[in-house]
Amino acid sequence: MKKMLMALAMGAALCGAAEFRIEATAMEEVGEGWLTHCSGTQGKMRESNAKNIKLTGTYILPQGQYAVWVRTDTNNENWRKLQLKINGASFGKYGDEKVKDYTKPRKHWKKALLPLKVEDASKPIKVEIIALSQYGRIDCLVLSDNPNFVPSNDNAELEEIEEIESAE
Repeated sequence: MKKMLMALAMGAALCGAAEFRIEATAMEEVGEGWLTHCSGTQGKMRESNAKNIKLTGTYILPQGQYAVWVRTDTNNENWRKLQLKINGASFGKYGDEKVKDYTKPRKHWKKALLPLKVEDASKPIKVEIIALSQYGRIDCLVLSDNPNFVPSNDNAELEEIEEIESAE
């Protein structure tokens, strides 16, 4: 399975694909308390029902540097939070941020403070989403090798971005 996923990722890189999508609903739960809501890219979004529970996954990506985008759901109250870690490094906190032109609830994108550097395409990356509070909601991650790329909130456009599955 790992070899097949690596071949797909390498083939995508050779064909010029620059974006990859990781769905929170496809990640493994560590600890009890994750709920699935009927919203999100594929009609589902994950929500934490407790603190310190995790979603995890291991993924193979082509060598390169990627901007990391996180799509969450906000109620504009600024207290529901999740943390994203990749290979043990924090890529920021996400969730219930204040947004302009707010309508309740609202899906929005936030770009990670750090780019993800993949130096060896044969080594999988480990992605963890950690609940820092109850009711933190996450839809998906998008990784792009184009630093100017901004993901759309249109679900049909997001479905066009290649979804990568866990290498585990």
